[in-house]
Amino acid sequence: MILACLRADQQESMRNSGRFAVFLISPPYYEPRYGSEGAIVAQVQRRLSELGYYHGLVDGIMGPRPRAAISAYESRHGLIVNGMITPQLLDRMGIA
Repeated sequence: MILACLRADQQESMRNSGRFAVFLISPPYYEPRYGSEGAIVAQVQRRLSELGYYHGLVDGIMGPRPRAAISAYESRHGLIVNGMITPQLLDRMGIA
């Protein structure tokens, strides 16, 4: 049971009612995700930009635009489309 996101009176009400709440909190886009460090993300962004898939700022942030560009690249190059930086993606892109 996750009650930390509720006010004290709401927490007490939930306890007394026997109900429970589940809150899914996804990390913000600017945090490194999928095991991708900022430097690797920036290399992928730069390469995708050179290839015409990415048109955003090369900032090392794994946000929705890099994920969409990665997905488009994966789709066109016969990779599993997941929008994530994987060893297979890095290999196909020639990034060591």
